[in-house]
Amino acid sequence: MSFDVLSLRPAEECINGIKNIINMREVNIRAVDLNLLVILEQLLIQPTVSAAAEELEMSQPAASRALARLRRLFQDPLLVPCGRTLMPTPRAEELLGPLQRVLQETRRLINPASFVPEEADFAFRLYTLDFESLVFLPAFLNELKSRAPLIQVDIPPRVQDPIEELRQGRVDLVTGAPGSLAGDFHRRTLFEERFVAVTCGNHPRLRDGLTLEKYVELEHVMITTSGAPGGPVDDLLAERGLTRRVGLRLPHFLAAPLAVAETDMILTLPERLATRAAQWADLKIWELPLALEGFSIDLIWHERLHSEPAHRWIRDLALQCGGLL
Repeated sequence: MSFDVLSLRPAEECINGIKNIINMREVNIRAVDLNLLVILEQLLIQPTVSAAAEELEMSQPAASRALARLRRLFQDPLLVPCGRTLMPTPRAEELLGPLQRVLQETRRLINPASFVPEEADFAFRLYTLDFESLVFLPAFLNELKSRAPLIQVDIPPRVQDPIEELRQGRVDLVTGAPGSLAGDFHRRTLFEERFVAVTCGNHPRLRDGLTLEKYVELEHVMITTSGAPGGPVDDLLAERGLTRRVGLRLPHFLAAPLAVAETDMILTLPERLATRAAQWADLKIWELPLALEGFSIDLIWHERLHSEPAHRWIRDLALQCGGLL
């Protein structure tokens, strides 16, 4: 299963089951007090009306009146005296099995079974960019698989508007920093991030450290997921009357630090990703020589899944993992 918009099939099955029990070709279901079916179940499994009334926490006269209404509804005596107990008629015996199935489904519809992570088996669709995949996904998957080993995580390809994908139910959860959101969405901060600079491990021009002057002089690698030519770094430099030269512009967070490790270029990168990339390649991490504002990565979901138990459990686990980064 996946977290699609809630299906109406269970409710339709319950209604059809009730219609079959009462024979709705002749009876309008809107005119029927469906509480009578709950009373009927107890009348059919208890030895006396008094015992059924006690189980239902109602008076014996009220249970007797309900039985009279049920007899009129089904046009059958349903229960007839047999010594000190009641005996079901053939019609009543036919009703008991279907009645219990319908009531069981109705109770499950109103009070769904609690979510058990160890037994859950479904596909969960998480939309995330490669930055969040690299810094957040490993810890999240480790916790998820240790607690709910059968849940499958599907990460779809990049789309133009992930928030619209979320609204349409094509994804279940989104990570990112999308700006303002409509009122039918919820968001929580997954983790806070700041920027650093990254160069090759032994950069020939930075033996005395990274200054603003050297930062501007070096050729830059720029990550842009939108394809826009500029960004926050360029805006901040422009305030100081400065510009930088971009030698490589690409949309991938993973490829960028690996390209820097083999060149004399410089890259402005989120710190968590820079720290991880430095484990794979010969890179040096520098404090930025300008006050570039950090950002937060949020967890975003739609109102339709806000109260769904399994989805709520996964969100809580994700936020817990994000808080440990």
